[in-house]
Amino acid sequence: MMDDKEKMVPRIRFRGFGDAWEQRKLNDFLIESQIKGSNGSTSQKLTVKLWGKGIVPKVNNWKKGSENTKYYIRHAGQLMYGKLDFLHGAFGIVPKSLDGFESTIDSPAFDISKKINSSFLLYLVMQRKFYIKQGSIANGSRKAKRVHENTFLDMSIQLPKVEEQGKIGQLLGTIDNLIVANEKKGQQLKGLKRLLMEKLFSQVWRFRGFSDPWEQRKFAELYKKVTQKNDLTYSSNQIISVATMSWKKANHVSSESYMKSYNIMKLGDIAFEGNKSKDFSFGRFVENTIGNGIVSHVFDVFRPIQKGNISFWKYLIHDEQIMRKKLARSTTSSTMMTNLVAKDFLRQKIYIPQIGEQDQIGALIESTDNLIVANEKKLDQLKQLKKYLMQNMFV
Repeated sequence: MMDDKEKMVPRIRFRGFGDAWEQRKLNDFLIESQIKGSNGSTSQKLTVKLWGKGIVPKVNNWKKGSENTKYYIRHAGQLMYGKLDFLHGAFGIVPKSLDGFESTIDSPAFDISKKINSSFLLYLVMQRKFYIKQGSIANGSRKAKRVHENTFLDMSIQLPKVEEQGKIGQLLGTIDNLIVANEKKGQQLKGLKRLLMEKLFSQVWRFRGFSDPWEQRKFAELYKKVTQKNDLTYSSNQIISVATMSWKKANHVSSESYMKSYNIMKLGDIAFEGNKSKDFSFGRFVENTIGNGIVSHVFDVFRPIQKGNISFWKYLIHDEQIMRKKLARSTTSSTMMTNLVAKDFLRQKIYIPQIGEQDQIGALIESTDNLIVANEKKLDQLKQLKKYLMQNMFV
């Protein structure tokens, strides 16, 4: 069994640090700030976001609050938490940009002693094992626990010397900055993709060497509906999830008769998914970009009649701006779903370029998509790294 000293040492440490961590109370390092502010009718308000997402101006900051509510001035560098959202990780340090903003006593603020590193302190209280364990002693029902200032200040923490605190805070801060930068990059790439699709599909932007107007064609000239049933050529590990366009793992072994009910969907085929959402008002088409397989019999499958660029059609057929009106004219609606009327869909018209321009457009949008995927993978790795360090760099 570990002795008390071993229990007070984290699994991962910076080289040169070997002393056991010390147990202290938060009131050794924090002093509550109660600088009276204006009333709710004039104060610029801030709020503490959940899960350590920081402190931000309150939504509708311009809106007058109750004149009977007391507000308190908060200053840059102070630690704040939300009394009602303690169990949801509502902690943050007031940024310089919000210096002088105000909050009610439900979001108290504390001046931080120089005897503790403020970044280290924030990451320490942001540990799930800290706020779940400590928050369990709060007053109120499970849904409305309220952690008061005296309870918070009496909580125990374990910490190393200030120099080691600084290194831990700096490392986690650097990773957080990388996470924020990659989140911003991801948003920019998604914005670029939306812009490319809007400008390229509307023919506002053209590649050099292509100037002919796009040709208007009926879908009946481009696709045909197919109801090719599985003759057991395809097994349960070749079932395609249309929603994610990925191979679907079978949860159980299906009978031969059930496997025969599946529709065959070949590479380049498109399937209609009728789920309505905020992004797709009348459902959407999804192109098979992963290989020959089978889909549930509930999906209408269409096969291309002539050669086209798979990447180009993947984005064009899935574009809400392009397809919305066409699907509105060729679907019937139920509570949560739309049903495609194939003959009406095949009568709809769409503008398409020659195959050479399709190749260029498809390649550009797909390369942007690949950058988005790579960035999301990197972002996930950074979040996993932070999670690992948070679990192993603290006692």
